[in-house]
Amino acid sequence: MPPSTSPDKQNTVAVIGAGVLGLCTALELIRAGYHVTLFDKEQPALQASFGNAAYLAVEYLEPLASPAHILSAIRLSFSRKSAFKVTPDHFPAFLPWGLRFMREALPARLVHNQLAISRLNAQAIAAWQDILRFANAQDDLHQSGFLRLWEKPDAISQARISLENARQWGFDPQLLSGDALLEREPALADRVRHALYYPGARHLGNTYQTCQHLFDHFKLQGGCFRQQDVQGIRPLGSGARLTLQGGQHEFDKVIITAGVWSKSLLHSMGISVPLAAERGYHLTLPGAKGTLSHILSSTDRNVVLSPLDCGLRIVGFGEYSNLTSKPVNKRYAQLRYHLSKLIADVDTEDPDVETWMGVRPTFPDSLPVIDLHPQHPQIGMAFGHHHLGVTHAAVSAKMLVALMTEGKGSEVWKPFADAPDAYSVERF
Repeated sequence: MPPSTSPDKQNTVAVIGAGVLGLCTALELIRAGYHVTLFDKEQPALQASFGNAAYLAVEYLEPLASPAHILSAIRLSFSRKSAFKVTPDHFPAFLPWGLRFMREALPARLVHNQLAISRLNAQAIAAWQDILRFANAQDDLHQSGFLRLWEKPDAISQARISLENARQWGFDPQLLSGDALLEREPALADRVRHALYYPGARHLGNTYQTCQHLFDHFKLQGGCFRQQDVQGIRPLGSGARLTLQGGQHEFDKVIITAGVWSKSLLHSMGISVPLAAERGYHLTLPGAKGTLSHILSSTDRNVVLSPLDCGLRIVGFGEYSNLTSKPVNKRYAQLRYHLSKLIADVDTEDPDVETWMGVRPTFPDSLPVIDLHPQHPQIGMAFGHHHLGVTHAAVSAKMLVALMTEGKGSEVWKPFADAPDAYSVERF
């Protein structure tokens, strides 16, 4: 995708949130000719961008709100090994969000949401390749292939149904079983019986490392970073004023890419959105680097395993909680258990194993907001990408910058012309 037409060089833009989406957006703004200041209360990429699976999951098309996922969540909600959890302190607040979530699984909404996800997925790889070229970080993107796994012998019928569904969306994975599967990924335990193999799947070697490369290039291109907490935004004529710790600062434009913390910033401008804090956990095993050759996803265990530059990583759980809730330490033991069942020879008790918990911003319809403020178009926003934050970061950044400079008639927005409101902040 080409960069947007260059505006007046005097325009100043504040980008709030220095995760992978904020960094991609800041670089796209610099390419478009803006003076960019990036704000975050922490150093770049220390929230959800730090510990994800690094998988560009364009093969994932089903929204979280689907009948299959809801039935599975209900069935497993009382199991201690369930991937879906609501912390007790959050349950009252979760109920209205959960009802919205269930409505999104109705047939018409499910089709609409799946199409909107597929449009983003279709543009995601090209967008990442383009921004990595700009940042001189092309080597960060690896084509390792992806294996979707089933463990039960009779799950071959489920695998075949998934195969047909994938072909309907333009993918052509291979169905592997038995020796053919173990030959493809020798590290797998014998209990894994079937898989769909997507040879073209890609992942970043380490999302945090890629974020550092993007940040370095941002600074090289003249971008400014301020480690400050933005506490509020006030539209001011054709610009906006930020309330910061210790003062205020005015900009011509402001973009919000603060993940789950975007909700409170919008609230300061009178906009309410049903954005949930969905926590994920990971283990990273530096000593197991090189164990895997492919990205793995277990349909039985709802975990993803990634062969990253920093080691073998297993990521899992959709845990809904308050932002102030402490991590649930038993989740790490559950990840160790799942890892031991999926990989034949791995030391899950290695003392060098790294543990982590991060918060995904999740909407009931599994779609992000990529939009301008309805009354103040100098304020843009992109957040709410749930499990596809890394996948959609580059394309979302391009869409938002094009929206702020050229509108929805731009080349970048053409693939989304028949669904212009799917990513609107006013859809709720």
